[in-house]
Amino acid sequence: MFRVPRGAPAEKEILEFSLRLAREESLKFIAEIMKPGGIPLSAAPAHGGEGIGHLWCRIVALEWDVVNKLHAIVKKPQLGGKDIWQGFLNGDSHPREIPGAEEIFKAMKEVRTHLIDVLRSAGNAIMDTVLATGPRDLEGTARFFIIYLPQHETALRARMQFIQSTV
Repeated sequence: MFRVPRGAPAEKEILEFSLRLAREESLKFIAEIMKPGGIPLSAAPAHGGEGIGHLWCRIVALEWDVVNKLHAIVKKPQLGGKDIWQGFLNGDSHPREIPGAEEIFKAMKEVRTHLIDVLRSAGNAIMDTVLATGPRDLEGTARFFIIYLPQHETALRARMQFIQSTV
């Protein structure tokens, strides 16, 4: 089973730094796409697969889901956008339309702001709260997702950079 180290005095600060750094890099990349003459969000690998826009939406959707689960625990209002982001959570359920780059850019900023707010304001006990159970009954705690999100974002950004280099 995957174990995440915990209890370090500066754990929240380290996790916040990781979240901020990953998002900063991603926002720089998407800002390049948004420039005139940038590659379209529909750009996809030549062998098939998800396009850049779909990958960005997966990042937003996963974080949107985590934030809403955390908001439910700490009694904060849910983020809107279920009609947009829910369809990107399941690999077999692809929505027909990808939101525009500006909407994705705005959502990326908003969900990360909410996640950092919950991380800062919630007690340490929230870190061990199970948000989801995965394959083979692995528990996905808040800590796991907060560590996983920047890693997932970095991996998807690398896939997008590969797509960009082949267009």
